[in-house]
Amino acid sequence: MKKGELLSQPFTYIFALVLMGILFFFGYRAIAGFQEKAQLIELTTFVNDLKYNIKTYYNFDTGSSKQLNLNIPKKIQRICFTNLNENTATTDPCLKLLVSKNNNLYICPVESFSINTFKIDYLMVSKSPLCFDVNGKFNAKITKIISNKKPYIELTK
Repeated sequence: MKKGELLSQPFTYIFALVLMGILFFFGYRAIAGFQEKAQLIELTTFVNDLKYNIKTYYNFDTGSSKQLNLNIPKKIQRICFTNLNENTATTDPCLKLLVSKNNNLYICPVESFSINTFKIDYLMVSKSPLCFDVNGKFNAKITKIISNKKPYIELTK
């Protein structure tokens, strides 16, 4: 082996190690990004399934009901519902940050997702806010009712 070849060998190993480190770093970031997107898709699926069930039962006869069992991302600890266009007084720190008159579904903790409030049409709760502690599953009952001569879907535990 020549003298010049002996000195270039450590640089080859260092370059290979740096390249592997960069590859692992970007690979880890990609996988973490995929997991975050998967949870966001699971949340979107939950909201869309809830909207679909409520809209479906809105068109049924008064008194029609269904027990809902929907999957929800595990990092969500609690979800709360309020009535649209109604002032909701609460001492809950999470809800104080979120409550607005334009939305009626709230996700806690706030840091869970970038989007944490949603609007569900035709939904009414008897006690506002109505909160559910969830652990990957959302269980509730929906019932079509008439209130002030208008049809609504009431959500109960």
